[in-house]
Amino acid sequence: MLKQTFLHLQGIGEATERRIWREGMRTWEEFCRNSSHTGLCARIRGLAAVGVEESMARFDRGDWRFFDNRLPSPHKWRAFGELRERALYVDIETLGLDPLSDRITVIGAFDGGRVHSFVAGRNMDDAADLLSAHPLWVTFNGSVFDVPMIRRNLAGLRENRVHIDLRFALKPLGFSGGLKAIERAFGIERSARTQGLDGWDAVRLWREHLSGRAESLETLLEYNAEDVRNLKPLMEFAYAKLSARTCFNENQGRPTAGHGAPRPDL
Repeated sequence: MLKQTFLHLQGIGEATERRIWREGMRTWEEFCRNSSHTGLCARIRGLAAVGVEESMARFDRGDWRFFDNRLPSPHKWRAFGELRERALYVDIETLGLDPLSDRITVIGAFDGGRVHSFVAGRNMDDAADLLSAHPLWVTFNGSVFDVPMIRRNLAGLRENRVHIDLRFALKPLGFSGGLKAIERAFGIERSARTQGLDGWDAVRLWREHLSGRAESLETLLEYNAEDVRNLKPLMEFAYAKLSARTCFNENQGRPTAGHGAPRPDL
């Protein structure tokens, strides 16, 4: 529902955005046609009009970084509606060192059909092209870990995307904690080989791989592949619930009231 979003505009917060919707301007196009009839003060109306025109132009040009910079983190989920078919679900594994000296060992990327695995010392240099080709990244806690690490370690990455951190999207729905705990709440099961593994096990598996244990790398890649595949149903659930909270009740012409999210039946 990116084209229904106004809170990324200067001077527009959530309350003003809801007011715009209530007055029948539910999309950027409707705002352009009807903004002169809104009850907004002239200053805010003028700022919003300029911002809407810029947003439409940026969207048409595919300037996704503009929206990533402007949207508050708890609302970046809105970009999923327009970009879901081009989404890439991303997770990394590292050496487990301190943030300044850490290095990526594996990047997993799921495009909705296939998991792509990039391994240090093998094909890591190929990751930049795939990651750059997708205008939407979905991660879990990636805003503080995965994405900064990728930017610091991956040469040739082009910066033009919206990044949805599912940690922010799921929290207002009552889901907090680590990814594995949330998966359990959703009833998502891991394979027998990766059941119970966590980030420190990923570090251990990489070290075992370096010592010559080929099966350890296979387990690490399976663990990482499950991480990225499992992000997709979580993202779809979060978008459905959050957009239902925000979308319009057609009978009343206003956003519906939000309610607590039930546990999904996946």
